[in-house]
Amino acid sequence: MTRLWLTAFSCLFLLSCTAPQSHKQPTTQPSQPNSTEKQAQNTTPTKSKPRIQLPHIQVDPDAGTVSFDAQFCWQPSDVCDWLELIVCKPNSREYESIISSNARPSHIHLALITLGFQPGKPQQTVKQNNKWSLIPPTGDPIQINIQYKDPKTSKLITRPVTDFILLRHTGKPMPPTNFLFTGSDFHDDLDGNPQYMADVNGSFISLVHFGDDLIAPPNNVNSANDEQRYQPNIDLLPPDKTPVKVILSKPSTQSIAE
Repeated sequence: MTRLWLTAFSCLFLLSCTAPQSHKQPTTQPSQPNSTEKQAQNTTPTKSKPRIQLPHIQVDPDAGTVSFDAQFCWQPSDVCDWLELIVCKPNSREYESIISSNARPSHIHLALITLGFQPGKPQQTVKQNNKWSLIPPTGDPIQINIQYKDPKTSKLITRPVTDFILLRHTGKPMPPTNFLFTGSDFHDDLDGNPQYMADVNGSFISLVHFGDDLIAPPNNVNSANDEQRYQPNIDLLPPDKTPVKVILSKPSTQSIAE
């Protein structure tokens, strides 16, 4: 099963959002337009770009952004004190994420496609000549910003997502990084029905590669070799359950991944 159904859905959404064709003009001879009517006829109307509506997701074709509603979720845990995800689905992997969202990864995938983003593939592990090797992830680059209201001042704040991630070996924030639209993958369930794996496992935006990531960093760090390198920036993180908007857009800076 391929990813073509997502592309097909995007086409259907676009078609449903565009203006309908005008009806055939009557055959009777129209009256001569006056000067005001001529001026109106010569004015080219501004066409708004088609928009789609998806739960918990906002698509802005003019700004070229896909945003989705979420909330901060990180809490101290006895399970681990490092991060492997940035965004997960609720009641799943909050112990290793900083944000959770009720949006569906497959819907975010669809929204990105309608804005012209091209998905690639998640990191893959393959066996060649009796040796296992990693195939790097691919996909269009994506800039990720986080927007929320300061709980104390109610001031609207927008930050790069990397501000909330610390590198364990330096104690400094993760450098600005453009992530990749890796596009997750499909696998059939026991009944043979295709499943979008990021919907199943909640791998919205990953810090390390799991092979089913919707969006992932441009490196080869996975859960087997990450050495617990990423930690939450506790001093910057707002309280648990603070509403947040995750904003995806085309990059404005060069990617630096560690």
